[in-house]
Amino acid sequence: MQGLKETAPAPEAAGNEGIGQQQQRYTERFAFPYLVRKEIDLVSLVGSCFSRIRIVPGKLARFDANGNPATPFQATMLFRELVNVANQSTGWERILPWPIRRSPGDKPGDKFVTAGTAVSIGFTPIGFEPWELMSMPERLIACAGLADGYRIHQCTGEPVACAVGENNLPRIVRSLRMMNPSVVVAVDNDCAGRDAGQASGCRWTCPEGVKDWSDLYQEHGMDAVREAIKEVA
Repeated sequence: MQGLKETAPAPEAAGNEGIGQQQQRYTERFAFPYLVRKEIDLVSLVGSCFSRIRIVPGKLARFDANGNPATPFQATMLFRELVNVANQSTGWERILPWPIRRSPGDKPGDKFVTAGTAVSIGFTPIGFEPWELMSMPERLIACAGLADGYRIHQCTGEPVACAVGENNLPRIVRSLRMMNPSVVVAVDNDCAGRDAGQASGCRWTCPEGVKDWSDLYQEHGMDAVREAIKEVA
């Protein structure tokens, strides 16, 4: 099911806002629920990502039990841009302030891509520009979640290509390895993650005792993430 007018977020026209509106938008950005829950500073996140990060109003289509359009979900959303190895935009992932059901029988979710997004080749580059892929002196880490990618880069200083969902990692890793053969895959500690790691065809790892790398950071700190990644030979 595709959304209604699910286009890339437009630049903010802050110059046309009053002081009260600017203060409200500032609060919405820095207190965005996903960032608060993950303990991520927005300025640091934006500074680490080499594709666009936006927190702006968005719209997501919803449907009734018969598949007909229902009242769309509208709220301030976090958008992260995906690019391919040629640094061409392939679309956006949206993170909602809380989980919703797009249709009555759906499982609630808070992460959706915009219509037409090429998730099988798109990633958010964290800590590197895509044109650096062929000349990197160090390895590249590939993962599948924004908070995970940000924490891995923050804790290790290494470049991270952040995909959308573990099931897309194997194909993205193949395209990355054509540019940089030294790729390590960091996946979630669950069946989907381990399957993706094995299917990637390269070295892979997952955190122990927690579900993902963001959880490892929040429960055990930077050193735990750094050491877990460093152990991958």
